[in-house]
Parts: sequence; structure tokens; C-alpha cells
Amino acid sequence: MTAPEQRATDGAVGGPGRPGDWLVVPGPLHQHEWRWGRIREVVFVGGGAVRYVVRWVGDDDDSFVVPPPGSRVEPASRWPHPGGDAIGVWPR
Repeated sequence: MTAPEQRATDGAVGGPGRPGDWLVVPGPLHQHEWRWGRIREVVFVGGGAVRYVVRWVGDDDDSFVVPPPGSRVEPASRWPHPGGDAIGVWPR
């Protein structure tokens, strides 16, 4: 199964994001883990779909990401650094 196309107008919660913001992705079902990645680049592809180049917390390489369902964008101004190890941390 592939992730549905994410549109700039109706994408992840919080909008399409900007470099410096965080892409927060849910972990496996029933594990209550979230993966945080700092957005380094926003890439718009055909039809307004959004893709991101992110660097995940704890990783040294960049990844090209198709945001999965349930992902959200958190502004850098609200989260200058993820809390703890960024696993299971969710803004209120």
C-alpha cells in the first residue's frame, strides 16, 4: 500500500512546513513512538504534492520523505529542539 498524495493545501497537520520545522511521523501501531525529522528542504512535485528532505533525530544522513498519513508539521518556533530522545514526545 502506498501513502496517499499529500497536497500543499491539505497536507500534514500544520501545513506544508518550511525548512527548520519538524516533520513528526507516527511509529508502528500500538507502540506510541513518534519519529522527529528536521525539515531541510520542501519539494513540491506535480499536482501540488509535497515531499520533504529531512534529517531524522539520531541520524547523520538526509532522507527524501513522502509524509505518511498521521504525520504532522510542528513549527521550529514552538519546538527549537525535540524533548528528550524525541521518542513518544507529542506537543500539547
